[in-house]
Amino acid sequence: MKSNDFPKSRTGVRQMILLAIACLLITSPLTVQGQNLNGTFDKAIELAQKRMVKIYGATAGRVDGYSSGVIVSDDGLIVTMQGVYLDGRNTRVVMHDGTTHPATILRRHRSLQLALLKIDVPTPDYFRLSDTPVGGKGDWVVTLSNAFKVADGVEPMSVNLGIISLRTKIDARFSPRDVAYSGQLVLIDAITSNPGAGGGAVVTVDGDLVGSIGRVINSSDTNTRINYAVPSGLLKQFVAGTLKESAVAV
Repeated sequence: MKSNDFPKSRTGVRQMILLAIACLLITSPLTVQGQNLNGTFDKAIELAQKRMVKIYGATAGRVDGYSSGVIVSDDGLIVTMQGVYLDGRNTRVVMHDGTTHPATILRRHRSLQLALLKIDVPTPDYFRLSDTPVGGKGDWVVTLSNAFKVADGVEPMSVNLGIISLRTKIDARFSPRDVAYSGQLVLIDAITSNPGAGGGAVVTVDGDLVGSIGRVINSSDTNTRINYAVPSGLLKQFVAGTLKESAVAV
């Protein structure tokens, strides 16, 4: 290659370097402490994709009109994140096979920012909610969601990899009257605080549901966001209708 074949600007050089790094990452196996993780999460991802939905609804100004959801029964019950997009009259759910169905809102929970939807079709592929905590501190998890609305129709959800940092409780508020989230949660180090990710799934290597990705929470003091999931145990109580507004038990 002649010298004049190389990019002459610093931007071009940086682009070539980034491209080379990307190619290296694609062709190299993902390893942690010498362990090859490639393929480890394939089963969990495949199972989760079939048990998730993309949700579309109302928009208001710059507020996003879309989110993600997890199917939690064989008769069309779906748990998602509470938001303005549910306040319209045309809430739609897109299944993994690309079919679209109208959804009815059955229940909401202010403190946990959850909503329960219902579609009138059989859903044989669904997450079974657990009474006991799923996954422990340091366990690998996979997060799946339609962050930034990059998926449409049969296109699969976006995937992120991380670990469970810890289980804890927070009381986050936009204002004294407006609750962002209050209760138990599972902190994770995968980046999930993005538009459209709320309501997505956090699963273990075996595909068990750790929890549902929570609403975006910004800290004005530290200018950071929290990546977390609403624990499966709370989801089960919410779906069953036994979770009181003040309840915080896992």
